Amino acid sequence: MLVWNAWTIRSAKSTLPNAAKTGSSKVTAGSKSILIPPTTIDAINLGYAAITKVFNPTLGYIPRRDVFGPSLFGQYGRDSDKDWYKRLRLHYYGRYSENEQRQTILRDHSLGATVVFPNDLGLQVGQDLDFHAPFDNRRSRAELELFSSDYWKSVELGWAGGVFEETDLVSGVQQCR
Repeated sequence: MLVWNAWTIRSAKSTLPNAAKTGSSKVTAGSKSILIPPTTIDAINLGYAAITKVFNPTLGYIPRRDVFGPSLFGQYGRDSDKDWYKRLRLHYYGRYSENEQRQTILRDHSLGATVVFPNDLGLQVGQDLDFHAPFDNRRSRAELELFSSDYWKSVELGWAGGVFEETDLVSGVQQCR
């Protein structure tokens, strides 16, 4: 199955610097993505974002402007009643963006894994490596969840630590529903 999803916001107030490449001189922000879920992988999403520095959305929040670049999300997951696991999920998310001066301003990588055992005990681990100019940020996380299959009974205990904008972070996470 192949799904093409695209949205574009247009404005008459400004133009995209490389308008000839986009086919329109009025595009100020846009995103294109392709979602391809083959049989062995749950999902693959390839995307491209283009948001100029003069873009001003009427609705919504855009955390960064002057961003141009691709993104990739992939997820593999399996559920089983017979194997050593009840649910298994692996994912990757990556994003690379430059500004109009061709300087790298974003470079994000996120890896994660979740396994739920037949006794309904869940484990999650993850690692984020992000560059948000001018900072190199990183975060590691781990979670243990009891009663994973029942949202209302589940209890999570987690840990996360890393560096955000040159500040060391460590947090303990507890959630009861």
